[in-house]
Amino acid sequence: MKPPAGAVFARSHMDPSAVSTAGPLLIGDQALTPRVSIGRGGAIVVDNTTSPAAVAMTQLASAGALAAPSITTGAVACAACTTGALTTTSLSTGPITCSALTSATGVTSSQCSVRVQLNSGQSAFNNVDTVVVFDTLQSTATGDGPVNWPGLVLPTGVFTAPRAGLYLITTRASYTTSTVGIRDTWVIIRGSSRRWGEDCANAPAAATVMTHGGSFVHRLGAGSTVSLHALQNSGGTLVLGGGGSVFITYLHIDYLSE
Repeated sequence: MKPPAGAVFARSHMDPSAVSTAGPLLIGDQALTPRVSIGRGGAIVVDNTTSPAAVAMTQLASAGALAAPSITTGAVACAACTTGALTTTSLSTGPITCSALTSATGVTSSQCSVRVQLNSGQSAFNNVDTVVVFDTLQSTATGDGPVNWPGLVLPTGVFTAPRAGLYLITTRASYTTSTVGIRDTWVIIRGSSRRWGEDCANAPAAATVMTHGGSFVHRLGAGSTVSLHALQNSGGTLVLGGGGSVFITYLHIDYLSE
C-alpha cells in the first residue's frame, strides 16, 4: 500500500547507550507534529496540540528515589504509579487520577491545616457582631501541628478552604473582665447566617476573664470560607484576648479526609 501524498514513514532503532546530548532532545516537529508516541504500545505519548505539550504515560516506575526540585503539571492520569521515594520542594498540579498508587514508605497527603491566634487584643464593641481578625500563626514548635494553607496572608478574619473535604474546626475566644450581659461566639461558613459551633452564656457573677470555644466537623467545598464571630452586650467595649496561655483567642482548621 502506498502512503498518502506528503506522508513520511520511518522505522529506526535508537541505542540508549549511544544517546548523549547536552541540550534538549527533540523528536518530531513541535509545531507540525500533533502527536509523538514513544515505546511499545505508546508507553509515552506527547500531545503537541496543547501548549505546553501534554505527556501521557501508561505506567511510571522508579526502582529508587525520584527526586525533582520542582514539578509543575496540569491534570495527571496514571493507570499504575510505583516509586520508592518521590522528593520535591515544590509540587503544583491539577486533578490527579490514578487507579493504583504504590509507595514503599506509604503515601502522605497534604493536611491543609491552619492554626492562628490573636497576638494583639481586638476590640469587641457593645452589641456588635465582630469578625475576629487573626494576626499570628501558631508555631509548630509548640506542638500545635503543621501550618499548610495556600494563599494565607495575615492579618485576616476569613479563611478559604484550599480543597474539598472533611475538616475539624476548633475555636476559642477570651473576653476581658465584665459581670454584665452575655458572651456569644460562633463560626460562619460561606457567609451564610447559619451559626456553627456556637457557645453562648451569661457573664460570670465574679469578675473574671470569660472564655468561649468549641469544635465541630464540617464538610467544606473548595473555596468555602470560614470566619470566627464574637458578640457581647456588657454595655461597653471589651477586648478579645491575645497572647498568653489563658487569655487567648485562636482558630484551628484541620483537614481530615476527602
